[in-house]
Amino acid sequence: MFLKYEDIKIVQLDITSRCNAGCPQCPRTANPILPMQELTMADIKRIFPKKFCFQLSFIYLCGNFGDAMVSNTTLPALEYFHRMGVDHLWMHTNGSGRTPDWWRQLAKILNKPGDLVIFAIDGLADTNHLYRRHTNWNRIMESVEAFIGAGGKAEWQYLVFEHNQHQVEEARALA
Repeated sequence: MFLKYEDIKIVQLDITSRCNAGCPQCPRTANPILPMQELTMADIKRIFPKKFCFQLSFIYLCGNFGDAMVSNTTLPALEYFHRMGVDHLWMHTNGSGRTPDWWRQLAKILNKPGDLVIFAIDGLADTNHLYRRHTNWNRIMESVEAFIGAGGKAEWQYLVFEHNQHQVEEARALA
C-alpha cells in the first residue's frame, strides 16, 4: 500500500543541514557527504503550496540533520505555514544561538495552543557541553528565558548520560 499525497497530515522537516553544535552521535557531525544547505522561501512555497499546507495538521522542524535555529528561513517559513493553515508547529533546537530578540519573535510566531519549541539541553552549566559540543549554557538559558518570557511554550528534552545523570532532579527543578 502506498501513501497518497492527500492523506499526508504530518510532515517532519529539516529546513537546514547546518548546526552550531558538534554532538558526537549526530549524523551531521563530521559527515563529509552531507552538504551544508538550507531551504529558501522559494523552496518552501514550492514544496508546501497552500493546498498542501491546508491539509496538514502538524509540521515538525525536527533537527535530525541540522538545527532550524541557524537557518535564515525559519521565521518566515513558520509564519508562512501558519498563514497557509497549518495548525501545529514544533521546533527542536539546542537553543545556543540567535539573539533574545530572535527568540521573542519566534514566540510571537509560535502563538497557537499546539505550538512548541523543544530545547535539547543535556545537563546543567558544567555538563551540557560535554555532549552538546560547541554550545554555550548562558546563551541557551538566555534563549529559553526570552522565548518563554515572550509567551512561547517550551519543553526541555534531557538525554541522560553517565556524566549528567546526577543532575536530573536539579534540571527538573530548574525547568
